[in-house]
Amino acid sequence: MVKSAKLPHNLERIIIVRALHLGDLLCAVPAFRALRHFYPRAEIALVGLDWAQGFVGRYSHYLDRFWRFPGYPGMLEKEVDPKKTLDFLKAVQRENYDLAIQMHGDGLASSPFTLLLGAKVTLGYYRQGFANPGLDFALPSSQEDSEILRNLKLLRRIGIESCETSVDFPLTKEDEKELLALEKEFKFPSGKALVGIHPGARAASRRWSPANFAQLADQLAERYDAQLIITGSKEEAAMVNQVSSYMKKSAINLAGRTSLGALAALIAKLSLFVGNDTGPAHLAYALGTKSVTIFGDSDPRRWASLNRADHKIIYKEGRIEAVGVGEVLGLVEKLISNRKFRGVYEKVKDSDLAYSW
Repeated sequence: MVKSAKLPHNLERIIIVRALHLGDLLCAVPAFRALRHFYPRAEIALVGLDWAQGFVGRYSHYLDRFWRFPGYPGMLEKEVDPKKTLDFLKAVQRENYDLAIQMHGDGLASSPFTLLLGAKVTLGYYRQGFANPGLDFALPSSQEDSEILRNLKLLRRIGIESCETSVDFPLTKEDEKELLALEKEFKFPSGKALVGIHPGARAASRRWSPANFAQLADQLAERYDAQLIITGSKEEAAMVNQVSSYMKKSAINLAGRTSLGALAALIAKLSLFVGNDTGPAHLAYALGTKSVTIFGDSDPRRWASLNRADHKIIYKEGRIEAVGVGEVLGLVEKLISNRKFRGVYEKVKDSDLAYSW
């Protein structure tokens, strides 16, 4: 059994390495919260991918500073530019951080990168079956634990105890204004429940087929008299258009039309969200919108919501093509009592977003 070791309460500067995508960062929010609670006056910085600068700004109550990840050999999230990497390491080393925490993958490449940041103390995971590369406090990486619990477990290694596993996603007035503009442009109908469909995912192995999503959307619209809204990034517009073209019912197509904040504001207003295991599914978990997530080759033990009452999953041992439309509909029925959604969209007011629940 690995024993924990408490660090001083007066650490002033902490840097976290997690240069990953939306779902990954949302799974780290409980750890960010616990770290802030334990070190309320410390500067806490995140080394992240380019997009995450806005994430740090949104979570300014947990995170204070953003460092743009420059790329590093073996960390596949970004192409390596040796000069940028060397310049970055020199700049971070000059900051003389008290603690560097590696929360990026199993640590095979990210732990050596974290050691090069030059912090006085280092903490992180290392790959099982390999030796600790030199971290002061470390644990062997487990791929079977929930990612939320995994990050909290790491903090316990340095004496930070937290049982708070909830994920929050702060919404701003700007998010709501952007959504309101979309509601007016696309004429969201009053008196119907809004159901979100997200057919995209970064990896093809995590995408249920457009034909299946279209069939599901039609049945949801018919059974529950719901307005379907299909979401996706600009890069996923062709896929979303394909889903729309297969559908017999009408759907609002918002592919490429929402910022992260507006997408989150929309998901917060939905009666139901159905999608693959990708970032927007984690937004539904964080915002309390009932959901069904279709898993491909990602492991739900690690990536699914801890709240299985409101967030159902379906997983066929990596064979996403084996998931049937009827099976997904069955999970929807478990979420909806008396074949009726908990709320419907009401007429938009110019002064605010207005929903009836």
